[in-house]
Amino acid sequence: MATEAALVELRMEEAVEACRLGNPVPFIEGFLWVQDEETGLRVPMRRLEPQGYYHKETFGRLVGYYESLYAHVVKARSAYSSRWWHACNFAFRCCLPGFKSAITVDSERNLREFLVADDVFYDGLVEGLAPPKLHWDTEYRSFGFPGEGPSEVSFVSVRSKEFGRSGRPKMWIAAEAAHYDPVFYDALVQSLGKSMPRYSWEIDESTPNGIGTEGKKNRFYERFEAMQRGALPGVSLFRAWYDMRKYQVAEEERVGEDRGEFRLTEEEEKLARSFPADGVPIRARIAWRREKLRKEVVDAYGDTQRAKGRFLSEYPENTTDCWYNQEAAGALPMDRLRDLLNGCRATIEPPKVVIPGVRLLVWERPRPGGVYVAGHDPADLGGDLNCLQVVDARTGLHVAEL
Repeated sequence: MATEAALVELRMEEAVEACRLGNPVPFIEGFLWVQDEETGLRVPMRRLEPQGYYHKETFGRLVGYYESLYAHVVKARSAYSSRWWHACNFAFRCCLPGFKSAITVDSERNLREFLVADDVFYDGLVEGLAPPKLHWDTEYRSFGFPGEGPSEVSFVSVRSKEFGRSGRPKMWIAAEAAHYDPVFYDALVQSLGKSMPRYSWEIDESTPNGIGTEGKKNRFYERFEAMQRGALPGVSLFRAWYDMRKYQVAEEERVGEDRGEFRLTEEEEKLARSFPADGVPIRARIAWRREKLRKEVVDAYGDTQRAKGRFLSEYPENTTDCWYNQEAAGALPMDRLRDLLNGCRATIEPPKVVIPGVRLLVWERPRPGGVYVAGHDPADLGGDLNCLQVVDARTGLHVAEL
């Protein structure tokens, strides 16, 4: 027993030291418990779907504690992303005196889930590892360290319009950020975001939830787009539904046409090439997808395009069509829209200002003997923007814009 206690104490010391270097994994895998969503039982966090991917691409890249990190995480529902980042935050709070942090969530319901998870984390700690609580309510929690400053976290629901007592947070987790009102998102960035110290860690994570509408753009999508252009530095992560083993339907649970002979459509065959080699049969994942889509079609009163948009906004399969805005679905079928987006090209040179307020964009230089068609929308020469588009008549490619 003495030897076992000594080993536990050694592991505790190693976990604390790792946190001080910016690595929360030993603490999380060695000492944190969570409530399993399916069974309701408390289990060691290490038994959940492997989350090494998140660490490897973020904290695993840091040389030490005093480095900056921005991570943008597009994920499927129940990808354990929110819980992972919360666990990282809890580990740092337990091990680092003076650690300040903030967690913002999209609803009061999700706020309650974070608070319960925080309680489960604390209640599951072994004796000697749990720091004493100084303050513990639904908005602000802190741990005490003898002779040193407390570690703190402020929990903020975007519905509450309250920023809490975050001070200058070292770490900010924006959970389900795509569901924030853009005005409040901007306010968070201006206040909470700009108050963060130089070497800070910011995590934006969410299911996609579309690109938003004109005048009310999804800020989470705008940040994704900025990262793709290289305008926003950081790490862009993507976690598809098929990256998790739980999204599958066993043979004996299949119904109707999914039982017996099982043929994949062309779309399903293409999708299956992205599935991980983790032992889950392709048919098991496709059967789950079909069943989920059938339910979405029923909920959308037979509108298959809207149903598929809803499905992909919660269970993304790639970083293109997951942003399809199902609430503003246009005439183009989603599959055709995805093909068009995948075929988009960058201009061959930076936009050229012809006269003030007018710029020329060129995707392909004129070819001798080429035939081109130009279309002009004058917008009645009023306050609306007017535009001229040039298309290659032989290839159908969009080659220039004025």
